Amino acid sequence: MERDITNLFLHESVDHLELLHIFQEHLGGGCLDDEDVFLFPCSKQFALKVTLADQRITKIERGTNFTAKQITELQLRIQLELREDQGIIVGRDILFHSWPVNGAFTSKMRQVQILPAPSTAPRPTVLWADHPFVLEFTFRKSSNPQVTHYRQWELRHLWAWLFNAILRGSVKYIGPRSRRMWAIDHDEMGQQGTETKVRWSQEFYIVPGFQMLQDNFSVFEHARLALIPENEYYSTYYSEEMSLPYTIDEIIGAYVKLSGDKRRRFQRALSLVYNAQFFWEHNISSYYIAFVQAIETLSHSTVRSIPCPTCKRDISPGPTKRFADFVNQYATDLQLTNKQQRWLYDVRSRIVHGAGLFQIDERPWNINFSISYSRTDEAYKLISRLTRSVLINWLKQNTD
Repeated sequence: MERDITNLFLHESVDHLELLHIFQEHLGGGCLDDEDVFLFPCSKQFALKVTLADQRITKIERGTNFTAKQITELQLRIQLELREDQGIIVGRDILFHSWPVNGAFTSKMRQVQILPAPSTAPRPTVLWADHPFVLEFTFRKSSNPQVTHYRQWELRHLWAWLFNAILRGSVKYIGPRSRRMWAIDHDEMGQQGTETKVRWSQEFYIVPGFQMLQDNFSVFEHARLALIPENEYYSTYYSEEMSLPYTIDEIIGAYVKLSGDKRRRFQRALSLVYNAQFFWEHNISSYYIAFVQAIETLSHSTVRSIPCPTCKRDISPGPTKRFADFVNQYATDLQLTNKQQRWLYDVRSRIVHGAGLFQIDERPWNINFSISYSRTDEAYKLISRLTRSVLINWLKQNTD
């Protein structure tokens, strides 16, 4: 039998990370043998050597003692747990939005649904807070409970990233790396005759009796979330409750159809935008860089070197010009001037290369409404609007 058995395991319908999970379960814990090369199990007498590039499997080689019978057994398990149709199930989770969620939304193709949190869910008593809501989404279940859980966990993240990027306000979830901090109970603040208690606290949320999986979308009697024309929706940030852009179904439909490298790049960009909100609390310079990186992630595949016919040096447009060209192509609704585009990228370059930070980060004890602070305010507001515009328009124009 040939040493290279990649074609026996890689199929278009199989997720590469799920395949690695099956290898680990079936053969024993893997370990890194070389850069991006894993052995299963972690031994000189390995059964499989797996080579990855960009988190994708590129080659699978069998060990000298891995027999044809063992390979067949592994193939059958992959067929049963990863490829066979085990039906559709609905995953459910509690997410949080900047404003109260008082209505419901179901996508036209019924891939995802938003609902108000149950009446038993803890809620904040102020408007500007993390307000709970229910996210429901469909996905393929597996005969392997761990794979089912992995798929649910993955889609919870991806839907949260998408809604955070395209909706006004922010969308959050509580992940496995929950924050710990000194805190006080917001409702105790300022109450006469009540001693405010400071506690060492962990980020946590639970709704008693909440079901994480069910067979179908929940039936609801709530009003529908308001759909607002896109130009009006994105013209302001603030609101008093969650609402959606009128084109929400078009955006979701385009996202679901993305595949291959385009899908991976778009998800990287969504991840950067999602995590930017946490930089905001501590370092606006890092917040700004995350948004620029999201745009550069989408533009990466368009970079092509152009050799000079005489000296062979690369004479292709530099990073500032490439950034401006990409923005011109996908953010036509903002109509930024060339000067604004160059300035936005120059701000990025100064931060990345250590030439400076925003004043609020470099001199946080000197917060005032100086010219420098005003420019900071202009920069971060413009880059967040620009990134959302690029993400949405790129998505609409790059659907397979």
